[in-house]
Amino acid sequence: MPIVTIKAAKYGDVLSKDLIINDVTLFEAGTVLSRQRLEILETLGVTTLSVDSRSTKYKNINEIFANIDKRFSYVEERSFMMVVKSWVKDIVREMGT
Repeated sequence: MPIVTIKAAKYGDVLSKDLIINDVTLFEAGTVLSRQRLEILETLGVTTLSVDSRSTKYKNINEIFANIDKRFSYVEERSFMMVVKSWVKDIVREMGT
């Protein structure tokens, strides 16, 4: 889990640790960074972020599916998000990774 500066963070990076500011969890681990979220963090004076590795290599499709399950675990109560999770898995299957 590399630590990157806010300037080096990219849209689509995923936080690897909860981002806590003044004892308040602003974003949880697994949050995908968007332009708006990065702007908020910059405004709040955040200088570094802990993100998931950008060059993750998976050995097989089961590891990819395990990662997808982990990323969607916080929204299991939302039926629409479970449909999205299924679509993501279908896309990976079709890619033949």
